[in-house]
Amino acid sequence: MKNIYKLLAVFVTGSILFSSCREVEKATFKDTDAYFAFETDKSSMIENDVSTLRIPVSLAKSSGVGEVTFDIVTEGFDNPAVEGEDFTVKTSNRTVAFEGDFVKSIEIKLIDNYVRDGDKKFKLILKDNNIGATIGMANKAKTEHEITISDNEHPLAALIGVDFQATEQSIAEDTDGNQIAPYILPIEIRGDTVPGRDDRLLIKGLLGVNQEVRVELNMETGEVIMEDQKFYDVIDPYFGIPIELTFYGWEWFVTEDGKDGIKRYLQAIGTFDLDKQEIVFDSGYLTQITGPSTHPYVGKAYHILIVEHCRIGKKN
Repeated sequence: MKNIYKLLAVFVTGSILFSSCREVEKATFKDTDAYFAFETDKSSMIENDVSTLRIPVSLAKSSGVGEVTFDIVTEGFDNPAVEGEDFTVKTSNRTVAFEGDFVKSIEIKLIDNYVRDGDKKFKLILKDNNIGATIGMANKAKTEHEITISDNEHPLAALIGVDFQATEQSIAEDTDGNQIAPYILPIEIRGDTVPGRDDRLLIKGLLGVNQEVRVELNMETGEVIMEDQKFYDVIDPYFGIPIELTFYGWEWFVTEDGKDGIKRYLQAIGTFDLDKQEIVFDSGYLTQITGPSTHPYVGKAYHILIVEHCRIGKKN
């Protein structure tokens, strides 16, 4: 019975295969097609973090020599960050200078204002360069980078940030009947975007997908609840196809004929510890996957993956 719950292992391996080609692409790039681009689209950091926030910028060129400037933009955000009050820019003259390396970082220092004023945002935009290269990749991708400064006065601030990871133990087995090793995945956590919901967090990266799963935390009981949530147009990073993904709680039970069965619940329940900076789902969660009817691997069938235990905590 347990052998049928195996599909989502592909989520993790797909992202690994994709990332392995990037340095080769840089090495064979023609200088006529050179470009500057951000490595990522977004980042977040708690305002009282004493470390420097580094935003990587890459140069695709045969030699890593050149300069690119950037602008700070705060317009268009509901709660914009203010330079000099919420952050300072350590990178001189707002210019990233490449002197042989293909990746350099813009350095930002955050300022703790000791006031509960919510998460603040601003963005960096690559602007001009001195070597005639293109700004951004195809279709202007990676020309902007959005930064969220997480308010450390949030009551759940200890569980907010980008330096978390999840260890997910699936019940899936390999072809020899051995339980597969746990998935260890990078996790981002931020406060809920709904005003007044300081008891909820958004967790991004479970199962290796990009969707934010909402959890509710009870400060009195230490209990965390993952409500049933369905996400549409999730892109499977291995096959590159859209799927639907739903989270549930679950448990084993024995059917009348003595076989293993599974009960689903609308909530997956775990615990959290602010001192340890961790969230633990001792009984894990069940995910249901629905694929498009046109795809030969999935068709109209439903598939499930069961994570029997999950710990989310600071990276080692």
